Amino acid sequence: MRDKVEKVNNELENVGRALGHRVWQTIEAYIANHPDVIKAQEAHDASARNAAIRTAFGDQVVMKVMPKLRGIETEGKVGTKCLENIKSIFTEPSLGLGSNWLEDFDIACKSGHGVFTWSSARYLTPENDDE
Repeated sequence: MRDKVEKVNNELENVGRALGHRVWQTIEAYIANHPDVIKAQEAHDASARNAAIRTAFGDQVVMKVMPKLRGIETEGKVGTKCLENIKSIFTEPSLGLGSNWLEDFDIACKSGHGVFTWSSARYLTPENDDE
């Protein structure tokens, strides 16, 4: 996950919005102290732990990364390329952000009068699992 944040940071540097070095430390601390992660660790349940880590990481993407994207032009070449690259980084299935997050991202690209504006919370809605 850290490598994904570093890739996103590289993209943000191109538009003058790089993440500070403490952002990853904050993300790590949040994940390590997330109640579901702790619970799964105490239960020695690797599957639940991995799912909880993905959930906590998704929380941090929304809380720490999405605000940095606010105001990036969605119609200009540089902004559009940056946002497309970030979208491709975060849509990797192993991160588990899911289709609801992707829908929120697409809405943020279209609804801000030419700039990225994260204002939706569909990512919080559980996705349908056909298990």
